[in-house]
Amino acid sequence: MVAITGTLIVEIVVFLVTIWLLKRWFWGPLLAVLDARRKRIADGIAAAEEGRRQLAEAEKQAGKAIEEARERATEIIENSNRRAREIIEAARGEAETERAREMERARAEIEQATQQARESLRGDFARLSAAAAGRLLGKELDADKHASLVDEFAEQLVHG
Repeated sequence: MVAITGTLIVEIVVFLVTIWLLKRWFWGPLLAVLDARRKRIADGIAAAEEGRRQLAEAEKQAGKAIEEARERATEIIENSNRRAREIIEAARGEAETERAREMERARAEIEQATQQARESLRGDFARLSAAAAGRLLGKELDADKHASLVDEFAEQLVHG
């Protein structure tokens, strides 16, 4: 057995006083430092989680923005292609109209040239036939009678 002596009692008292002093002056501040550190770690973990959440939200919004931009770009391209087709069709229509106008103008010019050539040929034919008839008959026909004969003959040729 252990003998209780004065030294033991002093040692117990010194031990209890040391524990009390440590608890009063050291243990409280030590727990406060540990609590502060635990709080900083918990705040850091919470901030990291919030950062991850915000990052995920930002990635989600960036994805939406990219998708909207793609859709807008596709829409712009489709509108541009449609407008280009419309312009091409309008140009084709205008070209076709212009071609038809030019063809009509050319036909009119050809018709006019044909009429002028016919009139010129009638005149030449009338002069030649009058000269030939005059030589055959030995006299000259009057111009009015000759012109009416030539016109009549030309009409018979034209109408068959």
